[in-house]
Amino acid sequence: MIIILAGGKSTRMGREKPVLKIAGREMLLWVYEQASKVGETLIALSKNTPKTK
Repeated sequence: MIIILAGGKSTRMGREKPVLKIAGREMLLWVYEQASKVGETLIALSKNTPKTK
């Protein structure tokens, strides 16, 4: 099982990391797609990241 932790305020990046773009896609979606190729995947979100709700 792969657990992706997606939370926090990301003060150094200036905005929430899960919604930053990598290769034209949101980081959280990109990481999930890559991880799900390997096995069962769980995403743990935080209430501190409102754009990922």
